[in-house]
Amino acid sequence: MRHDWTLLCTRAEPQQHGTIGLTNVFSVIRFTELSRRPQFGDTLALNPPAFVVSQWSAEFETDRQLYDGKIQLFAPGDEEALMSISLLLDLRDSKTYHVVYIVNSLPFVGIGTYEYHILIDTPGAVGEWGRACFDLGID
Repeated sequence: MRHDWTLLCTRAEPQQHGTIGLTNVFSVIRFTELSRRPQFGDTLALNPPAFVVSQWSAEFETDRQLYDGKIQLFAPGDEEALMSISLLLDLRDSKTYHVVYIVNSLPFVGIGTYEYHILIDTPGAVGEWGRACFDLGID
C-alpha cells in the first residue's frame, strides 16, 4: 500500500472512477474578524470548514485489504496529539481510497503550524502516514 498525498482544502467532492474534486487547496488560515483575541483553550470555528483529504493506493493485489488507521492533530511545536480519531481504510474493492475528514473547529493553543497526521497500520515497524500542515495566524 502507498500513501499518495494528503492536503487541506475548502471542499472535496468524490467523482466518477474513484477520483476526487478539490477546491481551494491551502496551507494558511488567517482569522481576521474576531470579537476578541483568542485565549489558550478557546475553540476557533472554521467557516467554511476545512477538509483534510488523503489518497492511498493499493500497489499490489496483496495490498487490497482493510487497514486500521487514525487521524491525529498536533499543536505547534508539540509532540503529543491534541486529538486522535480511529478510521478504517478499505482497499478491498478499489485500488484507490480517499480519507476525507471535515474540520469545523480547532482548539486554540497558540499561533503557529498545526499538523494533521493520517497513520495507517501496515506490515513493518512504522507503517504508512501522510501529513497536512497549516499555519494559523491572527490579524
